[in-house]
Amino acid sequence: MSQDKLLYNVRIKSARYVEDYTIRFRFTDGTVQLIDFKNWILRNFGGSKKYLDKRLFKQFSLGKYRKDITWNDEMDFPFGFLYDGGLNFSVDYEKKIKEFIKRAKRLKIKVNI
Repeated sequence: MSQDKLLYNVRIKSARYVEDYTIRFRFTDGTVQLIDFKNWILRNFGGSKKYLDKRLFKQFSLGKYRKDITWNDEMDFPFGFLYDGGLNFSVDYEKKIKEFIKRAKRLKIKVNI
C-alpha cells in the first residue's frame, strides 16, 4: 500500500497551543509534531502578520475533516505541511507565493494561503 493511501485515513486528533507561536499536533496514527508558525507569520503572506497578536493566534480551529488548521479562513495550513512537521520554504517558493498573491489582489481574487 502506498504512503498516500496510508495517510488518506489519518486525521488530526488534537491541536494544542504550547507557547509563543507553537502548536502541538497529534495525529490519529500516533504521530506528534510541534510546529512553530512564527517565521511564516513574519513573512506576512496574505496579511498573516496580524496573528503576531497571540490572542488572535490562539483562536485557531481544525477544518471540517480534521485535515487542516485555520484561523478564521484567513490563514490556513493543509495536512501535508502539518504532518511533515514544518513550514520550510525555499526563497524561490516564497517569491512565487508573493507574486501569486500580488496577481490575485490585482484581479480582486480572495486568496487564503
